[in-house]
Amino acid sequence: MEGGFTAGSANQWIAWKDTTYNTVQVHLIGSDLKSEGSYSQKLYLPLGGRHFWSRHAYELAYASQRETKFDRALRRARKLRLRLGGDPADDEYPDKPPRMRWATYNRLLDKLRAADGVADERLRRVLINAQMSGFGG
Repeated sequence: MEGGFTAGSANQWIAWKDTTYNTVQVHLIGSDLKSEGSYSQKLYLPLGGRHFWSRHAYELAYASQRETKFDRALRRARKLRLRLGGDPADDEYPDKPPRMRWATYNRLLDKLRAADGVADERLRRVLINAQMSGFGG
């Protein structure tokens, strides 16, 4: 973290630049029209940006907010396979890890099967569309 700056007449802004994540932490001291006291806000400078602004101002979203339900299901299935001690890229269901309770294993396996079902639905749709367009042979 680097040192900050202050500005303003009635309100005092103090900001710290975090060079690791290319963000700025802003802290307002004093009164504001909307609230009394102080608050903090994280500001961002994305690639090609010229100013430090909020995520809302830059209309930034997290990668998970742009995922389809099928992408979320694939990510969930990978995480569950890892938690069960299996390979996330493998299609087989992993065996019960040692020292895991059977109830926990069965619950996680049910969630994994449900996530795989959603992901398989996408694959079926892609195959049907390919066959209808003449790519299926």
